[in-house]
Amino acid sequence: MNPRLLTGIILAVATMAGTVAVAQCCTSGQQDCKTHCNGQDSCSVLNPAIGATDTISYFRFERYDVNKPKKSEVLQLSKYDSQNLSHYLYFRMWGSNKGYSYSDVSTPNELTALGNVVANLHPEQYPCINFEDEDKGRSRWMLRVRYTSGKEISIVQYTDQETSPTHVLLIDAVEPIFKGLSARAIHHELKSDYSISSYDPDGNLIQRIDYTAQGIVHGGYNPNKPGLTY
Repeated sequence: MNPRLLTGIILAVATMAGTVAVAQCCTSGQQDCKTHCNGQDSCSVLNPAIGATDTISYFRFERYDVNKPKKSEVLQLSKYDSQNLSHYLYFRMWGSNKGYSYSDVSTPNELTALGNVVANLHPEQYPCINFEDEDKGRSRWMLRVRYTSGKEISIVQYTDQETSPTHVLLIDAVEPIFKGLSARAIHHELKSDYSISSYDPDGNLIQRIDYTAQGIVHGGYNPNKPGLTY
């Protein structure tokens, strides 16, 4: 997708959605939008602008459709620290009840690509809203991003109030990256220990099974049978 086209559409959407705020998020390491409002219960702050020298270290995208049948998606890729070349990968694709997590993978190109997607989104046009403040009764998309510079972004947007489907543009840009990673996982190209988790329609964990990089079961967890061994 042409970056300028994506930027233009998203800027228009942000303006029409009334996301103009009174202040801009500071670059504190704390992931708490309210700290930028001096503890006020109700205030409006914008996410920080992303510069050319800002390097992404953490990306998490979630979206939920609360209409029946319920659907959801969670996609995460992150570094363990700014010096570490290893990454943590988690993906539960749209409509799937299984989540896959890989503890030690090298995906610098994919993380850089996700950083470009976020930059084109222009997060400074969106209010800073904590994930913890989401309304779970509404369909929504959510984005949390961190940078080695200390900047942090937290966006929660409800799809029933969008004048244009911004989340569709994000999905078109983000999902191919994670589908590529999932294909590498299926073909055992990610040499990492991993876990496969199963969820019910409400997103509650049913079971997690842990595997070695060679695909051998070495543990797991069942919330309904916590003493179960694997």
